[in-house]
Amino acid sequence: MDNQSDAAIADLVIRLCDQMQSIFVFIQAQPEEPLGATLKVLNHLLRSKNKIYSVAVMGSNLLAERLMNTLLEKYGREDSTDKIKTRIREFALA
Repeated sequence: MDNQSDAAIADLVIRLCDQMQSIFVFIQAQPEEPLGATLKVLNHLLRSKNKIYSVAVMGSNLLAERLMNTLLEKYGREDSTDKIKTRIREFALA
């Protein structure tokens, strides 16, 4: 989903996350873009911290970074697409 998605998509993503045992969160952030319905999903994920395997943020958005930074050991900024792909592979193999 992206920041332009409506609330119905956010609700669907939340229901899917509730069904998962482990979640990899990838945020491609833009500094000037509002989070929109994505904020609802991020807040829900923060209430389900035990399910989050890893969080990767590419780009910059102060609000998204502040929210995800609360996951300290699972959070990481990545500026390289190759590093993101490596983290996704690690998640898939875990």
